[in-house]
Amino acid sequence: MGNGGEARRGWVMSQRGNNDWSIMPPPLGTDRPDEAYAELIKWAHALLKPQGFRKSRTTFYRWNDACTQVIAFNKSTWRAGREYPLSFYVDVGVAVKGAIWEPQPDRPHPVKSLFSCDYSMRLDSWDERMEQGWVVKNLDEARTVWGRITGGLTETVLPIFDGLISDESLAELFNRTPNSVTGWLRDTMKKRGVEIAPYT
Repeated sequence: MGNGGEARRGWVMSQRGNNDWSIMPPPLGTDRPDEAYAELIKWAHALLKPQGFRKSRTTFYRWNDACTQVIAFNKSTWRAGREYPLSFYVDVGVAVKGAIWEPQPDRPHPVKSLFSCDYSMRLDSWDERMEQGWVVKNLDEARTVWGRITGGLTETVLPIFDGLISDESLAELFNRTPNSVTGWLRDTMKKRGVEIAPYT
């Protein structure tokens, strides 16, 4: 592979001189990170299933009469190979009943992904103790990361989700970050007699 091709692999490259590029080895302690991440998803399932969440790959969702609530674990595609650490993000989202989607008798919960939500944010936007993104090198590190994420989910996200039972409670959430609320969602809430704070 030529220098330009190697350079495009970004963070795994180390330049030695002007034109001498070589691939950096994985960081010390890296050991089967994909398996460690898979275990982390199992831990998430064990935590969220008793709370009424269903699982679709690495996304968890549940619904009530007001909305569908989503917690999604998304791996970054920016990675040199399976032998290197992986990074991922935790996103939370809400799909408001009657906004973009309408439940059908045979499909009461059509929203199974973050991309179908009317409102979504990274976990750190809801809980400032959280990282914007997480890195896993091995199983021990996955346990440490999961311990921190558990705190964000159980102490912040799930209590907020538990309270989303009406248009008024949804508006209270949206008004925390009004700049993140789409025009479509604003119009939907306004038709229901609920105002969202103006953009700032």
